[in-house]
Amino acid sequence: MKQAARKGGAASAFTLVELLVVISILGLLAGLSIPAISAARASAQTAASTANLKQIYTMMQAYLAENNNNYPPSVTNSIGGQIGWRRLVWEAANGPLNPNGDWPSLTNNLAKGPYAKVMWCPLMNSKYGIDSYHPIGRGSYSINQFFNQPRNSLSLGAGSDLEGKNEPFIVAGGAERLIGTSEEFVSTASPNKRGRDGTAYEYGANRNKGLVMFLNGRIELMEGSKGNQIDGDVGSRDNFK
Repeated sequence: MKQAARKGGAASAFTLVELLVVISILGLLAGLSIPAISAARASAQTAASTANLKQIYTMMQAYLAENNNNYPPSVTNSIGGQIGWRRLVWEAANGPLNPNGDWPSLTNNLAKGPYAKVMWCPLMNSKYGIDSYHPIGRGSYSINQFFNQPRNSLSLGAGSDLEGKNEPFIVAGGAERLIGTSEEFVSTASPNKRGRDGTAYEYGANRNKGLVMFLNGRIELMEGSKGNQIDGDVGSRDNFK
């Protein structure tokens, strides 16, 4: 009886080889699942950023209604310092970010409130851990400066056939650690050529697409090659200062 029990116990136990095979299979399955999980996360973050752009478009309409259909400058001077276009359009639609006029209220709203959820791209935020404590109203989205420079002030619908129809109005990306995007971009081929990391084309499976929005609110995942083609159509603007 004792011998039978021992034989049964030996038969039901894993050998070292079998254990190693099981561990190898589990490791292989884990390795296969990681890219799928990463792709799903990136897809969800891109969808969230698309939703942000839709909200920004709605806020832009509120700003235009209050300002005779003139687009906001990328940065404007005001009492107490500079304010970027992101903060301008947010406050046009939602009211002031610091209604009490105190610094803690402003920084809390910029970093932790609804503003931070809308104005910072989730994908860029996850990659770069961007800090949003800045009164200018920083974020992960850049406006096309050729629609918003005060010396080039355009009314709704003005400009060439390319501007705002084939050429993006607002782009996501171009993140720099602790700063986010520049307030404006100057080239569709590389939306942030002036002092930024130029990471706008980091969407899609091959990280070769940029998330862009046009004047009519249409949102597109644009390939870098298309950005180059559009940049050639409108002509080089890198010498614009």
